[in-house]
Amino acid sequence: MTNIKSMNVSTVISSVSSGQIKVDEIALAYGKSNRTIQKYIKSLGYVWDAKEGKYLAAGDSYEIVNDSKLFTEIVESYSTVANKQPTKTVTNNSNKPNNSTVDSTKTNIRSNIDSIDAILFGKSIESQRVQRAYYLDKDIATIIDGVDGKQKSNLVNECLRKVFEQKGLL
Repeated sequence: MTNIKSMNVSTVISSVSSGQIKVDEIALAYGKSNRTIQKYIKSLGYVWDAKEGKYLAAGDSYEIVNDSKLFTEIVESYSTVANKQPTKTVTNNSNKPNNSTVDSTKTNIRSNIDSIDAILFGKSIESQRVQRAYYLDKDIATIIDGVDGKQKSNLVNECLRKVFEQKGLL
């Protein structure tokens, strides 16, 4: 087997699909979690076909030009974006849930990875916690419920931290 870090995207995808390498090995080579590597692959427009047991180029963001890039470039581009501080502010004076915000967040995940996206991509954040109970709107609860159990608190904390920093409270 060749060095994983010297493989281009199409080679990584075909190697995983053929069983020559495992996502675990890729994650180990880059010091990332399996889930993070799977998210990187998904962000490139590949979807896992469980029936065929391989990745297929069928996602919304699939671009053939990405197949020739080194997989390392993809990992590094995510790491670089994840370290950027958010520069966008969002205000919502309405008491009604805004479904378009949820949709735009899904499309921006690929281009703007911040601490919230890092949690959604599987990165763990540890700190001292105090338990509180609050009621959530159904659309918000659905998003949070879709996150790995131990990451739910991290996601809520980072979302609140981001808003409070933007408002100058932190």
